[in-house]
Amino acid sequence: DLRFSQTGFGLKLQLDLMIAKNLDASLMERELLRTILLEMIYRKESHIAAGSIFVEPPDWLIDGVLALAPGSDHGQLVEALTTAYKTESLEMFLRQRPGLLDSAGRTLYRAYSFALVQMLIDGRNGPARLAQYIGHLSNASNEPLADLKAQFPFLLGDAEQPWQLTLSRLRNLQRYQLLTFAESERRIDELLHVKISEATKPAKPVGLDELAQRKASPNEKIALNQLGHDLLSFVAEANPVLRPIAREYQEIVALLARGKRKRIAKRLSRLEVTRKQLAARMSDIDDYMNWFEATQMKSGSGNFTDYLKAVDQSQLSVPKRHDPLSVYVDALEDQFGN
Repeated sequence: DLRFSQTGFGLKLQLDLMIAKNLDASLMERELLRTILLEMIYRKESHIAAGSIFVEPPDWLIDGVLALAPGSDHGQLVEALTTAYKTESLEMFLRQRPGLLDSAGRTLYRAYSFALVQMLIDGRNGPARLAQYIGHLSNASNEPLADLKAQFPFLLGDAEQPWQLTLSRLRNLQRYQLLTFAESERRIDELLHVKISEATKPAKPVGLDELAQRKASPNEKIALNQLGHDLLSFVAEANPVLRPIAREYQEIVALLARGKRKRIAKRLSRLEVTRKQLAARMSDIDDYMNWFEATQMKSGSGNFTDYLKAVDQSQLSVPKRHDPLSVYVDALEDQFGN
């Protein structure tokens, strides 16, 4: 519990910590960092009027600094950036309210926070400018991007360009790791929709099953050759369970590019059935592992921490107010409720 008070010498911060068996170390670390950032924000503010509203450090700053702490695991954050359906612009991200996000959205928010703080400290005199930015937060405006631009000159002009470059660089870290089964499945689905470009028409996706029924056009053969190269590269990072399937797709694409369609339709149908069977089996394995973690393991992986915390908080009763009006309303509720 963090308490604020104003003394004759400036802001007083008091962090009350109750030691318990189920102490959440990550929450304690977050509150300590929040306290430190508040001290930095108001370090030079010795004359604060009574009743003033104190400016809290932005959530992205807290999440980003925590993510960059020594020993932090960046794998989950990089994975969230890689699998995100769409990329948020820097301005939209800065206006997000993480308290309204679900668990997956909260993870993605932490990933963006990690990327933003990394981008800021990687710039020229980054750490010093970040400290200067924190020191000016007490006078922050309602335009968070403008406040950042005031302290980080490289964001002046098109701030979106360095933001997107940073996200792209972090996503590339994932290339050196094997994809999960679900990620490999999504990647196969993306690759198998061949996009055919024509001079006078917009590019349109064509499935392999369609190309197996007719002769490929010159443009389609070019697209198939490119798809073959993409599948060959994909095999190296695909989940081992799906590598044989990816290789067979690559062989089929090579045959179609050469105009050979014999028994291709049957092979595609068989591969589709095999993929469905594998997906069902992997889903069963995931369900079993989740059950095992929830009921048999002595220590959890932490994947469900946010969900369990939300459930616990939803079950907490809201403390009653003791002002005269609230006491009167509670008495009426008890009277008519009985």
